[in-house]
Amino acid sequence: MQKLKTGTSVDLDKYDYEFLKTTVKPQTIWVVQLERGPVLDPKTRQPLSLDDIPNTPGAIPTFTLYVYDEKGSFRATHDVEHLPQPADLLMYFLHLADEAIPFLNSLSPQMSWRFETAAEAEFVTDGVYQKSTEVAQASGKLAAEAKDRGAAAMKRRDKAQAIAEYTTAIEQWERAITQKLSAEDEKDVLAKLAICHANRAAARLLDPSASDLKEVLKDGQAAVHYKPDYAKGYARQSAALTRMGRTEEAMDVLAKALRRPALAEEEGLVDMLIDLQTGGRGLSTDEATFKQWLIDLTMNDRASADRVLDLKGAWHRRLNDHMARWKKI
Repeated sequence: MQKLKTGTSVDLDKYDYEFLKTTVKPQTIWVVQLERGPVLDPKTRQPLSLDDIPNTPGAIPTFTLYVYDEKGSFRATHDVEHLPQPADLLMYFLHLADEAIPFLNSLSPQMSWRFETAAEAEFVTDGVYQKSTEVAQASGKLAAEAKDRGAAAMKRRDKAQAIAEYTTAIEQWERAITQKLSAEDEKDVLAKLAICHANRAAARLLDPSASDLKEVLKDGQAAVHYKPDYAKGYARQSAALTRMGRTEEAMDVLAKALRRPALAEEEGLVDMLIDLQTGGRGLSTDEATFKQWLIDLTMNDRASADRVLDLKGAWHRRLNDHMARWKKI
């Protein structure tokens, strides 16, 4: 693909139209389609995750220009950094017609224009969807392969390789999500993004450094951003916060997760929360000790009381079942 620099434009009045005669048939229709691409890190030129974009000064949005002919064949494809200028596109959206018409009327007399018909719009949409599906499928294949390599690296406890492979998988799924997908396909890609972020977080938890823990937290947050009911996303956040010494926040994350109807019965999250609430000791088998702990948890400690207020599901049942051992028969 030919790379175009920001601000690239063509002087249409001076353009060598004679040169096109050998390649363009009279009355040929060209349709120009603009599609967003990944946002790049200005230093590494690598795609940024959705969560990193707001925190990256100078992040570079990218777009792809597709040019179709009347047979649905591609005449040209260009990658463009930053939003192309009007002279690059030669087309505005229909709802901006009032702004577009003066520009279109200023084109060289050698060119003509009109707004596409509904049938043409449908044709282009179908073509874009087909091309987007092909791109998404190709990216999905690369992502799945990278994810499998990441899993193999985890089995070997090869932390660096696992992180690298899961990062590749994430980048490929992010490329896929920029395509024009059906609602079902988009949901599937988002779920796979969540899994890969959680897996990368797990890799970073292998003998983690302080910087690793910050990245684990970000990956956990990204996982639940893509899939709000994904238990492992909350578990990764809590694990990172716990190792960072931010126990109160770690418990808040778990309580927030267990309040979600879809996660209220997640026993693994309940185990993590009770472990933190008991300082790793578990529920006491001494009646007096347990009851005093419960009073402190739900009444005496204001922050704790607010955290578990109206917390039902598996956590509430676990405590009730534990209390039942001392009920009189």
